[in-house]
Amino acid sequence: MTGWIFREIEKGIPERNPRETEFFRITSPGEAVVREFIQNSLDARRNQDPVKIKIFLNSIRRENIKNFLDNELKDHLNACSLIDRGEYPEDISYIVLEDFNTTGLDGSYNPDAGKGNFYNFWWREGISEKRGQRAGRWGLGKTTFHIVSKIRTLWGLTVRDDGKILLMGKALLRTHLLNGRRFHYFLCYLFSS
Repeated sequence: MTGWIFREIEKGIPERNPRETEFFRITSPGEAVVREFIQNSLDARRNQDPVKIKIFLNSIRRENIKNFLDNELKDHLNACSLIDRGEYPEDISYIVLEDFNTTGLDGSYNPDAGKGNFYNFWWREGISEKRGQRAGRWGLGKTTFHIVSKIRTLWGLTVRDDGKILLMGKALLRTHLLNGRRFHYFLCYLFSS
């Protein structure tokens, strides 16, 4: 299965809009995401060799990534007023954050795993397995990746020590109405070959 997963809010379930980004208002979004990315990379260091990091900005023509920015996602972004004039721009700006000499997002990638780095990054918000005084113990820093995105969306590619290459995406929007149906604030993009 490949594509976006949209979850409707069932009858009797409260609506919720994410407010975690309020924790990062004291710094610029760019500063917050770089700090979070570096901390995550250091936490996943593979061995005693130094972690290497690359950060760059670029742009790409929309038609080259139409599988990721499809019309279905566009409808949800429009419902949240996140794209101008209801259309994606022809040129899409993006930031790439890469780390090397890390374990990647290890652990089970099953959405019901309940633990592990992959699970914690993609399937948890406000929950962390980190304890004591360690940075990241609130499980909120990953929301900074959404703060720097105009459409509040990110894709992550991980190359793991077990040889698996996994791609996933996530959008943290807001609760919204679309075609008379109520949707949760989060959307997930799953890719499988």
